[in-house]
Amino acid sequence: MTTEEQVRQQLKKMQREIQEMQHDMNKQCEQMIKQCEAIGKQQKEISKQCEAIGKQQKEMSKQCVEIGKQQEEMNKQHEELMSDQATIKSYISILAEDQRMMRDHYWPMIRNTALESHKEEESTHEITENHES
Repeated sequence: MTTEEQVRQQLKKMQREIQEMQHDMNKQCEQMIKQCEAIGKQQKEISKQCEAIGKQQKEMSKQCVEIGKQQEEMNKQHEELMSDQATIKSYISILAEDQRMMRDHYWPMIRNTALESHKEEESTHEITENHES
């Protein structure tokens, strides 16, 4: 084999190797493109999920604000109830004092008046009986 033939064979061999390398590199590139596309799809899906989470967070924030308002209203109502309860306790105290005064002061007067009235009825009744006999 001549040097020229050897060079040609060597060139053909190198061309085949280069073609195989190009073929391998093309396959690798195709795989990388597919992986990039898959990553792109995952990123889109993650982006959608993040957007949905953001919307949920906004809604939850609105609900928290509403709950805060309701809690404020409940606190006001609680304060009003506590005030009403204090007023009622005050009224009960006044009524208890009135009741004590009635028992200690007026009831004896009423009882004495009733006893006197009863005695007068009895004496009137006796006088009537004495006149009739």
